[in-house]
Amino acid sequence: MTRVGDAFAAQALPLELAFRLEPAVTDPGSPAVAELAPQLPAPAAAKPVEIDGGTSFNDAPPRLEPGTYTETVGSGETRYYRVRLGWGQRLTYRVGIPGQPGLGIQAGALYATIASPLRQPAEPSSGSDSSILVGRDDHELSGSTPARVRYANRDAAGSRVQPYSVDGDFYLVLDLSYPIGIEMPFSVPLTITVATDGATEPGPTYAANPATYGATPATAAAAPARPEPTSGLPGWALAAAAGVAGIAAVAALALRRRRAGQAR
Repeated sequence: MTRVGDAFAAQALPLELAFRLEPAVTDPGSPAVAELAPQLPAPAAAKPVEIDGGTSFNDAPPRLEPGTYTETVGSGETRYYRVRLGWGQRLTYRVGIPGQPGLGIQAGALYATIASPLRQPAEPSSGSDSSILVGRDDHELSGSTPARVRYANRDAAGSRVQPYSVDGDFYLVLDLSYPIGIEMPFSVPLTITVATDGATEPGPTYAANPATYGATPATAAAAPARPEPTSGLPGWALAAAAGVAGIAAVAALALRRRRAGQAR
């Protein structure tokens, strides 16, 4: 771990380290996505259910099933929501923001982003951009993921495709900000609709023999043939560091994988 820059240089920051291990595969399944897909239609709203989003990846609520949810978010706050994507699926979402008569025309902005199960930024494809102004008028923000989740996407040429190479809990992240230098705290009710597109595809076939990815006889006896379930998904090795009080910084991201064809 190495600090970069002078921010908080005199202050000790707690760190969180997460590690995931993924064995070799004998068959990666469907081929990598060749090009980004167009945006999916915004999902139709259903009867809403109240929910409290998390304030970080760690306390995001249990995964949202396809449907509509409501919650109130304050200016300067960020909310995290989990949505599970299986192999071959895409996420589509719609966020409704009713106008607030007491606010100015451009009181703030709502930003929507996606993160992978490894907490990597996973850029969405959004026809109306990933942000929208919040003020007196009603607004709506919609978007979808640009690629189906496939193991082989990690070797795709496009960097926007690579985060969609692990199945599991993706994160929809909503951030409500307001102009710097203007202290006018406010809160707005949001209506959030999420849906998944496409039937699940067969995923990769993992090697049953640990020696396939270089295990020695001593470690092979203790190593599982499949990774232990963590949030229901296998993953790469990941190291991440996070500060407190809403200030997070990625300290390191390490990836190591060996395929069946690379066996010793």
